[in-house]
Amino acid sequence: VAAGPTDQKLYVVGRISHSLAVVDVSLPSAPTIVGGLINANQLRFATACALWGGSHVVVVGSQTVATVDVSDPTLPRVVGSVSDRNKLDYMSGVAVDGDHAYVAGTDSTSVGVVDLKNPAAPVVVSSLSSTGSSSFEEPDSVTVLHTSRGSYAYASAYGSDGLVVLGIPPPPPSDVCDQYCP
Repeated sequence: VAAGPTDQKLYVVGRISHSLAVVDVSLPSAPTIVGGLINANQLRFATACALWGGSHVVVVGSQTVATVDVSDPTLPRVVGSVSDRNKLDYMSGVAVDGDHAYVAGTDSTSVGVVDLKNPAAPVVVSSLSSTGSSSFEEPDSVTVLHTSRGSYAYASAYGSDGLVVLGIPPPPPSDVCDQYCP
């Protein structure tokens, strides 16, 4: 479940139904489904979602990260997706920070990093892993925190009942990125 900060909407994924529902909660005692989407390919076994940029929801599932346009909550639509069996395997948690999604996958020992700058063509750019850590089995949720010492992804690990702190490298200088980044 993801919540819109101001629009009184909840975004709810359906694992078995491969779906995303948009729920109006402006009347808390009577939530109302105002829109929905079923997509067995790009929302396959959807397990988690996060709001991104106010008009998109990032949905993770079996081996796919999908960007869904929810600017019209009555008619959400998938605008892009990316799959990567090595870095995005059976995902169960997602956190969005800026233009990046951090994705925890229970069949991996890393957190995948997906660049969302182009919602129609998200790209897996890297993965963060805890090398040599026996406490990082089957990560199932992730969040991102910025501190005075840097940025970190915190992932809980279902398979080992652990919490792992993963450093997020700083982005390259913008002048380098303008010339060399996709």
